[in-house]
Amino acid sequence: MKKLFLFTIISFSIFLVSNTCQAQTLEEALGYGLPVVVVNTVNGEEPTAERVVAPEGCMGKSIINATKVPGRVRIYNPGDAENPIFDSEEYAENISGMTFKIRGNTSAMRPKNPFKIKLQKKADMLMRGDKKYNDKDWALIRPTGGSKHLCPIVTMIGNKTTEILRVCDWVPACMYVNLIVNGDFRGFYLLTETVERNDKCRINVDEQTGYIAEIDPYWWNGEVNFVESPILRNSYKFTFKYPDSDDITQEQLDAFREHIELLNASLTDGTYPLYIDVESCARWLLAHQLLGTLDAGGSNMFIIRRDGQSKLQMGTLWDFDSAFLIQGSFTPIMSLHYFRRMLQDSPNKLLASEMFWIWEAEKERIMTEVYDFLDSMAGTDLALAIDYSTKANLNRWPGNMLDDMNTTVENLRQWFSTRAEEIDALLGTFCSGDGMVSAKSSSKEKFFKKIVQDKHLYIVRDGETYSVDGRQIRGVESLPPISRGRALGGR
Repeated sequence: MKKLFLFTIISFSIFLVSNTCQAQTLEEALGYGLPVVVVNTVNGEEPTAERVVAPEGCMGKSIINATKVPGRVRIYNPGDAENPIFDSEEYAENISGMTFKIRGNTSAMRPKNPFKIKLQKKADMLMRGDKKYNDKDWALIRPTGGSKHLCPIVTMIGNKTTEILRVCDWVPACMYVNLIVNGDFRGFYLLTETVERNDKCRINVDEQTGYIAEIDPYWWNGEVNFVESPILRNSYKFTFKYPDSDDITQEQLDAFREHIELLNASLTDGTYPLYIDVESCARWLLAHQLLGTLDAGGSNMFIIRRDGQSKLQMGTLWDFDSAFLIQGSFTPIMSLHYFRRMLQDSPNKLLASEMFWIWEAEKERIMTEVYDFLDSMAGTDLALAIDYSTKANLNRWPGNMLDDMNTTVENLRQWFSTRAEEIDALLGTFCSGDGMVSAKSSSKEKFFKKIVQDKHLYIVRDGETYSVDGRQIRGVESLPPISRGRALGGR
């Protein structure tokens, strides 16, 4: 692996409260109306890390050597500073307590750090009353994203959009909180589930043959196992959330690599629907279009393979720092990686068709659910608590100016209304090229079946059979009923 280039090595110990911003007491923090997460580390030790920049030919800035500081975490509800609703107890390795470390890449460059909490005993930090939600891995992230816009609830809106678009079967659950670390008020955060294998409540993949991979621009950061692909070039590689990169076996790496090589080859002849779930890709891309995501490199791209016989699927969206920044055009992710190859280069235009028809069929439902969600936020106790908390956050972190919730809801309603009209126009134009679905096509064209028979994929529409590159197969009868093949979905 190429040598990493260190910035001046800087301790990422969290800055002490200045004289102009005294530390908030627990009682004061609870007065803002949100639950408060209280972290106390052993001997008051602060987590540290070192900044790095990418080696030549790669991209990004990140951290290395992030220390895991042992300690205790408790959560209190507003109005009760005496009785925590969650308590990890004091640290005892593999028994109780937690470790606390700085997480993220470019997000770790800013003074207000995101953190990872790893419990020593599984529990549900969101306290949903069901043991199936117990897990060790949790995160405290800035719900406002970066400094590029003034929306205080970027992550909530991003998660909700992912859910409404039905991108995948798991979207992280989360809760707005304020954070105090070793008596120091750190401000407004989102306590959230992280992307992990958990067959009961998060991502369910087979323990031996399943994978949760990431198209990762930060593959260079640390001694990790990865899989290369000529489609990704040197700037990106597949890294692994599951199996853990340190634990993955050569056999597992070879199995994943073999599937990726088959997918790579399939992009040329148009058989890619045999190896990747086209509908999940279409929904994932549509979610990014609706959110107007600018960052096609740093936005996490999770890829799931349930078991050794499954196709790849897109996982949940994550990292919404650059949402609401692309207007009037498709987002950059459409022209990168496998998406570009499927949409532009492959003779099979099924992905473009799928995007068009999902939007056509579900646009009314999608927009109704978006507006209903925004209306459900307006004028609520939660909205008021967020307003109080973001003001306190601004005092703690000067320059982190955010809109109030009333302004936010109105801005988001306008954003989604305008963006939906743009997507109508963009998809209508994009899907009118040779071999692609036309915006002017008759409605009956949306009804088709995708069938695998004898390891070949066929499209059956209006009683005619087509190959995956759109050529009609003549001189043969229609394929047998779906029960004699394996259905891949359809309309």
